[in-house]
Amino acid sequence: MALIAKEKWTIELVEEGIYLGRCVSVIDLWTQLKNYKDQEKMVHEVRFEFELPTLKYIYEDKETKKEVETTKVMWNNFTVSLNSKANMRKFLESWRGKKFTKEELEGFDLSKILWKVCQLQIIHSEDGKYANIANALPLMAGVTVPETERELLTFSIDEDKKGNSTGYNEEVFEKLPNWLQEKIMESSEMKTLFWIISLDYQEKEIEKEIEVKKEINTTEVEWIFNWKEDDFE
Repeated sequence: MALIAKEKWTIELVEEGIYLGRCVSVIDLWTQLKNYKDQEKMVHEVRFEFELPTLKYIYEDKETKKEVETTKVMWNNFTVSLNSKANMRKFLESWRGKKFTKEELEGFDLSKILWKVCQLQIIHSEDGKYANIANALPLMAGVTVPETERELLTFSIDEDKKGNSTGYNEEVFEKLPNWLQEKIMESSEMKTLFWIISLDYQEKEIEKEIEVKKEINTTEVEWIFNWKEDDFE
């Protein structure tokens, strides 16, 4: 067997076609600054990740430097909207094979698609550099999808009744790849949340400082009082 040296490890593009898929992650990317037609605007985005269980690929583990075989995962990012023209609504309705009901359009829990199976249509970009999910379709009758090898993840921000950011699941956040964590950290919600946490921390530090000063002042008063008593003995 020949020993081949490479400048970097490369992963072959998924060929165009229809593949079995299972949704393994629903990640709230929160509000991101996007450039659309030379105009910047804030957009609430979500990321759907799909495992393609029939596709395997080998990569080099950065720590062990050994080859590891795993299943292929592909994803799509969408603006969080069920507007009639929204890409996310079109994608989900195609996947479900039916329109959303009036009640569902008033509020649909996106975590419901986690673990759900489908067929994914994969096409290549015009320059041939990327393989993208073009559409999702219902599974054909009688077809089964192998069990997932991956941990199912759902991540979103916690809010109070007024819609204010109150926190997030740090355990799930730590399981996300670093570059995805960095993207979420750039969201307006995360920046606001850390600003609130910072203010809360500062308030607690000020309270501690006040308590310490109170203790010092109390000690000084007691010392003076005791000194005066001793002076009269």
